Amino acid sequence: MPTIYENFLDAIQHKETHPVPVVGWDNAVPITRLAGILAKDYYRNPEVKMMIQKQVLDEFAPIRWVPGFHADYGVVIEPSAFGCRIKWFEDDSPYAYPLLETLDRVDRLRPPDPHQDGLMPEALDQYRYMWQHINPRYIHEYGYLRGFALTLGPLETAASLRGYGNLMLDLYDHPQEIKKLLEIITEGLLRWLRAQQEVNGELSFLILVDHVPGNISLAAAREFAFPYFKVIFDEFPGAIHLYHNEGRSDHYLPEIPEFGAHVFHCGKVTLAKAKSQIGDRVCLMGNLDANEILLPGTPEVVKNQCREKLQIAAHGGGYLLCTGGAMAPGTPRKNIWAMVEASLEFEHERRNNKPTQGGVNNVH
Repeated sequence: MPTIYENFLDAIQHKETHPVPVVGWDNAVPITRLAGILAKDYYRNPEVKMMIQKQVLDEFAPIRWVPGFHADYGVVIEPSAFGCRIKWFEDDSPYAYPLLETLDRVDRLRPPDPHQDGLMPEALDQYRYMWQHINPRYIHEYGYLRGFALTLGPLETAASLRGYGNLMLDLYDHPQEIKKLLEIITEGLLRWLRAQQEVNGELSFLILVDHVPGNISLAAAREFAFPYFKVIFDEFPGAIHLYHNEGRSDHYLPEIPEFGAHVFHCGKVTLAKAKSQIGDRVCLMGNLDANEILLPGTPEVVKNQCREKLQIAAHGGGYLLCTGGAMAPGTPRKNIWAMVEASLEFEHERRNNKPTQGGVNNVH
């Protein structure tokens, strides 16, 4: 019987899995709300952070969580290293204030040193703490931490440095300056990933988060996004490359395997279109709506939506059942379990070639 991690890897390799793996995308505020603590007590304290992540991993053990154990600071590690001021909140994700009021300062910007700049050294220390305290079974049974790294993408980081609205205008008004900025950022992100590799070992699982391509034209994404994504993925050829964007993506689906992604964590996408266009080359992960379905729905509504996703994308392998992005804060536990139940029910239907009625007992 394959472990949860082996089943997860089989799906990524386009093997038909039994059952289809259920994946959770975990980050601070949703899981701190589940645990009943404030976000401010989570972000800067590695002991609390690891305890909360472990609590979620243990409570929902049939789910393979992504990222799993990680130095979670929301989306501010990379901006902080380039010099952005960070605002911390009592019970919400931190915010990076834009650094570049104008593009005149781009020539003075330098790639950060991950061992010296911003939150990167603190994040590396948190990874070291996790290695000192992790139970080896989380590595062997679930594949957590070993060979892991996560980064914001170049455009997402540029948007934090410049401000999202300004960046949208800059792509058209100042393309050469933005390309210079993206070159500097990309080198900084590569340094950051190499530093994570020093602590976590040779990269075997790399996550790149960049939502900006969903908000720009295909032509602009081809010019300002995909070449830089490819540089990052090409640097680590031995790793599984997971690209995350829960925003619009129908317009650039064929580009995703071309820039090197092996897994696409997708949200606002036509799943059948994604399956037909790239499902033979990229493992699809998603796209259950976390805010419209998983948060407010009943378990039956959640299971019905999950079944629809499974019927569209599970055939032939290459599919991971997951929300389109992070869970919404306040998501009911019973709805998270409903995703597991839906996968098990779907497996039962496949084995018996007939629909099932009701829930699955004892999945908890």
